[in-house]
Amino acid sequence: MKIFCHIKLVVILLLIVNNTTYCLGQSYEKILFQTDRELYIAGEDILINAFLLTDEEINYSRVLYVEVYDTKKNIIEQIKFEIHDKKTSGRIKIPESINTQLCFIRAYTNFMKNFSVELIPTKLLTVINPSVPISASNSSKEKELINEDLEKINVSVSEEKAIFSFHVLDEESLGLDAKLYDNYFDLIPSELSQTSDYFKVMRNSIPDGLNYVAFYKKDNNKLVAVRPFFNWGETSKIDFSLTNTTFKPRERVDISIQNRELFKNISISVVKKGTAQNEELPGNILNNLSLLNSFLQENQSLLYHLKDTVDFYLDKAGKEMVISGTFAKLLEKSSDTEILYNREFIGATLTGIVLDKENNPVNGAQVDLSVFNGKQQLHTTKSDSTGKFSLSLYPGTFAANRIMVQTVHSDSLQEKILLDYDYSNKFVDNTASMDIDSSDRKLLEELYINLQITKRIKIDNNNIYNDTSFFMFGEPSFSVKLDDYINLPNLEEVFSEIIPYVSVKRKSKVPYLSVFNEEREIYYNSPLVLLDFISIYNIDALLKIKPVNLSKIDVINRSYCLGDYSYDGIVSIITKNNQFSDYEFPDNVVFLNFEGTSDLYDFYHVNYSETEDIKSRIPDFRTTLYWNPNVKINTPFFYTSDHCSDYQIIITGVDDKGNIVKSIKEITVSN
Repeated sequence: MKIFCHIKLVVILLLIVNNTTYCLGQSYEKILFQTDRELYIAGEDILINAFLLTDEEINYSRVLYVEVYDTKKNIIEQIKFEIHDKKTSGRIKIPESINTQLCFIRAYTNFMKNFSVELIPTKLLTVINPSVPISASNSSKEKELINEDLEKINVSVSEEKAIFSFHVLDEESLGLDAKLYDNYFDLIPSELSQTSDYFKVMRNSIPDGLNYVAFYKKDNNKLVAVRPFFNWGETSKIDFSLTNTTFKPRERVDISIQNRELFKNISISVVKKGTAQNEELPGNILNNLSLLNSFLQENQSLLYHLKDTVDFYLDKAGKEMVISGTFAKLLEKSSDTEILYNREFIGATLTGIVLDKENNPVNGAQVDLSVFNGKQQLHTTKSDSTGKFSLSLYPGTFAANRIMVQTVHSDSLQEKILLDYDYSNKFVDNTASMDIDSSDRKLLEELYINLQITKRIKIDNNNIYNDTSFFMFGEPSFSVKLDDYINLPNLEEVFSEIIPYVSVKRKSKVPYLSVFNEEREIYYNSPLVLLDFISIYNIDALLKIKPVNLSKIDVINRSYCLGDYSYDGIVSIITKNNQFSDYEFPDNVVFLNFEGTSDLYDFYHVNYSETEDIKSRIPDFRTTLYWNPNVKINTPFFYTSDHCSDYQIIITGVDDKGNIVKSIKEITVSN
């Protein structure tokens, strides 16, 4: 089918992030990233799944960042997903107004932002909108490879059972040195032996996947040639069978997986044939090395018979990397890598820097973060010697949140906060072009009709999370609903007449709240004071709020630890409209919308086990029949829809060695 000559896509992406020096014993952070398919109609959901391939039981990232953007690097969607037990899944809604175009989708953790953007796993998506014209693509002409050294030097790669051999077709091959680099441009500590114009290395000393051999002139250490090569490695096989290959509409399909126990994780996607592509080399990614690498990592078990074609394009990519200077730049980035972004061990993280009025970093500044809609939270920390700080939201902080960030104000410093952008702002210059003709019309029409019918019937894959509000500090020592009492003229009288344990005191005419601990018989003169779950420090401004605008007051009259701080007592005041009433915040307070992680999601599995369901007149025209990112049983099953067509059952597994394995079978739904 012609549509995939230029736009065949990567279904699963693999990224192995390592430290700045190569070491076989290091603990890498790896991600297996999947989508249910690659071809979509505007308005559909992209179903995603990610699995962390790590032996770490504690020290791994808990947040996955996923972005969809167009060929001009304009962001279409950005969503975070919470990782539980090294796994996450969810959906991304494609806007209905999007043009017909190619899009990129990429997935990474915060820690991955430390490394070259070329290493972020990226894939292509094709989005069709029948009602909107095709968007202009960012295509480019093939570069003419002109370089004196490259005209003289050609490198061929041969692979024996235990040895990689690099044949340098050059008169001056004895004047060259060779070095090996892995896919993350770290030097591989394996020795290359040279015999005449051959360089050889033991295969078991080379990591699986994409690697590079670079040739330098001995006299001036000038880079003259780069040859990417792919170590295909050894993979397992997923054995599964079906009861039949042809099924009726609304019929049950049983999948029997014979060797489920050999795999850490297995996922299944059942989609209409033509919307996913795995068994051929997509023309559009052959000239994009990062896309080609991801595609090979995923599909190596299906593509070994095309290794000569792969080798041709890797040779071409190597020459272009020398001419453009890309390889040298990537080596420089790898050697200079500084860890600026940490793994997020708890939840979505907000980072920034505290500066004084002269824009110098402030060391030891107290920074408060309050979430005051959804799941209320308060987090406190101190800035480090460089003025930087990091605050993590609780797990389960979903969707967009209204938050406040402030420093405990110091008039002498006049502190201000600058917040970091939470997504990566760097992109690879991948190019792509779309080629659609009349041969694709039938498939696209069927996909569009399926979507329209599904939207009318409103088969919804509901979110499964339902948040409730709570008092974040546990059970209060005392709680008062002000509507239960007579209205008093001011807040100071409320504390004096109604609220036990709390009193208003003054020092040099400046008011402050004092909380009495009856068990220890002491007064706390610096309690944490909250207004609608936001920490405040100007008690004089607080006392100006009219009691008639308040809903309740909660008091904790004991010590409470929060982050780097221990508070002696807590006074929490809630207004009736949750809008802080008339309280005036100082200039060092920043209000913003901060995106937590996406709501938990469960794919809706249609069930036709009952006769009345089979006879139902509600039409069923799903393009994705089944999506299970974490198969836990040996015999999963699904039901076909009313749409008579060919479908692909795509099963992807991760074996004990961390290799990605894929098996595909086709079925036909027919009357």
